[in-house]
Amino acid sequence: MNEMRTFIIGYGSLMNVASRNLTGSTGDSFPMLLGGYRREWGVPVNALGKPTHGWTAMAVAESYQSRIAVVAMEVDESALIRFDVRERGYRRIAVPASQCERVDGKGIDAITFFMYVPEISVKPPTLTHPIALTYIDVIASGALQVSPQFAKNFFEECEGWTIVLDDRANPQYESAVKVSDEHRSYIDVQLKRLNVRMLQLSKI
Repeated sequence: MNEMRTFIIGYGSLMNVASRNLTGSTGDSFPMLLGGYRREWGVPVNALGKPTHGWTAMAVAESYQSRIAVVAMEVDESALIRFDVRERGYRRIAVPASQCERVDGKGIDAITFFMYVPEISVKPPTLTHPIALTYIDVIASGALQVSPQFAKNFFEECEGWTIVLDDRANPQYESAVKVSDEHRSYIDVQLKRLNVRMLQLSKI
């Protein structure tokens, strides 16, 4: 009998290898499709020392007929505790393997899946809590690490593309990592296609 392995499902910044390595080491990882959830911008996070301003983080919500592209990564017990701390404002839930399908078609036997979901009701981005561009950079670059199609799925699946704060000169997102110029260019094209409203950091 195979020993059960533990995997976290990443649908946002945890899809990016460098960003998740800021928190803890992970083992095997693979892209997969997660059924029963939709992805959206909807968790307001206050900036340090600014109780009325901040940015909006990624969320998932149950949606019976939806499927989203995610990355599953193996963790041990100590890493799981560190990710619990990182994902404050979210709670960890178990996800049935029946809702998970590996992109490569391989089996997912003997795996326990966990995912972080918001503790609060989802709220759309606002002028005081826009989407931080450095946060988008991390997520989209992580998706591009899988494949261009995976990244395309991320932009098309995600809901709530409205107001974006250009904070690249002074990152507001605490788990921001270096992103290549090539990836930034790709991201900028996608945001232009989505017709988001872009704010400058000095304006908020």
